[in-house]
Amino acid sequence: MFDFIQTEAIPRQDYHDGMARLAAGVCIITTRVNGRPEGMTATSVCSVSDTPPTLLVCLNQRSSTFQACLQSEILSVNVLGPHAAELSEIFAKPRSTVEKFSFGQWHTGTTGSPLLTDALVTFDCRIVATHRVHSHGVLFCEPVSVQVGSTQEGLGYFNRRFIRLAAL
Repeated sequence: MFDFIQTEAIPRQDYHDGMARLAAGVCIITTRVNGRPEGMTATSVCSVSDTPPTLLVCLNQRSSTFQACLQSEILSVNVLGPHAAELSEIFAKPRSTVEKFSFGQWHTGTTGSPLLTDALVTFDCRIVATHRVHSHGVLFCEPVSVQVGSTQEGLGYFNRRFIRLAAL
């Protein structure tokens, strides 16, 4: 376990400007708790291991989606294609759950989490570990199913705007 050492912080804006230059795939993280779907847009998602397959998802601890994930111990990572940029914006803003899920076509995964029907890929997962770091929670997730869609291009976020991710 690491101890966090307090150091003189870099200017917050410098950090935000630097992170804006780190391109990331765009995902909608979903879960279901007590029959109610929850979801939000996230770009902090990556592979941890393939043995066993494990994903890492970072969410703000104050978000209702993070709290619902902790309670349900399940989540779905819905990786978006370029056609879903508007849907990503909808899930990035504070809206009612009913309103968010009225956009897009959804079906229920093995775990009970909502899966976006036309996602680039969906990882339907159970949460196997969590770790809290400052404002965010890190969720370690093992997929119980993976559904690969037919879309060949991804949606990315770079320099504070959406980009199309395609082969060179």
